[in-house]
Amino acid sequence: MKFSQAYGVDLSLLAGMKAVTIKPTIEYDSRQHTFSGPLLTDVLDYVGAPGAGSTQVLLHAVDGYAVTTTLDTVRAYRFIVATQMDGKPLLLGGVGLLWAIFDADTIPQLSAKPLKERFELSPWGLYPLQLSET
Repeated sequence: MKFSQAYGVDLSLLAGMKAVTIKPTIEYDSRQHTFSGPLLTDVLDYVGAPGAGSTQVLLHAVDGYAVTTTLDTVRAYRFIVATQMDGKPLLLGGVGLLWAIFDADTIPQLSAKPLKERFELSPWGLYPLQLSET
């Protein structure tokens, strides 16, 4: 991975940011769960990331999964960087420590899809993010 700038964000910084709560139905157990954490856009603003809607956002998971979306989509879906699920910290070895997630139940183009197809842009075990301007 090559980059020209990097920023570190830790759990205490995320905990100090305004938290948003969402309640999506997730694919793992087909049940609704409560997730909380700051908006991903707030985290990106904090580090001074590019703000153009066409900015590419590459989300990496600790298991090697990676997916690319745009900042416009991150804004439209209201991605959060979840640090808690159902009031408990996300754990490494489960779906944590961080999960880039959105409430697919409230997004018409996603809620119409089968549950297993709603979270392709939502890596758990989030680490790191890469941004590139097009």
